Amino acid sequence: LMSDLGPLRYFLGIEVSSTSDGFFISQEKYIQDLLARAALSDERTVETPMELNVHLRATDGDPLPDPTRYRHLVGSLVYLAVTRPDISYPVHILSQFVSAPTSVHYSHLLRVL
Repeated sequence: LMSDLGPLRYFLGIEVSSTSDGFFISQEKYIQDLLARAALSDERTVETPMELNVHLRATDGDPLPDPTRYRHLVGSLVYLAVTRPDISYPVHILSQFVSAPTSVHYSHLLRVL
C-alpha cells in the first residue's frame, strides 16, 4: 500500500524546491542543523576549510575526554562532502582521527564547520 505524501520538499538532508524553471536542491537546512548540533552560534567564516600545509598527527594535543561529538560531526561532514567537494579533503584528513581525536583535531573540525 502506497500513500501520496505530496510534493517532495526534504529528503535525506536535501531540500527540494520546484519552480517553473525546474527543480532546485540545497543542503542549507542540513548544514544549519549540523551547526546547531555542534553548538556553534558564531558565524565567522574563513577563506579555506583547512589551513594550507597542515600536517596533523595522532599525537597532536590532548585526547578528548568524550570523542562522541567529534565522531558524530565528522560523520555528518562525510555525508555533506558528497555534494561539497570544497570540504572533502579536510573531512578526509579529520576522519583519520575518529578513533582517538584530540583537542587539536577538534579545533580543525570547528574550522571546517
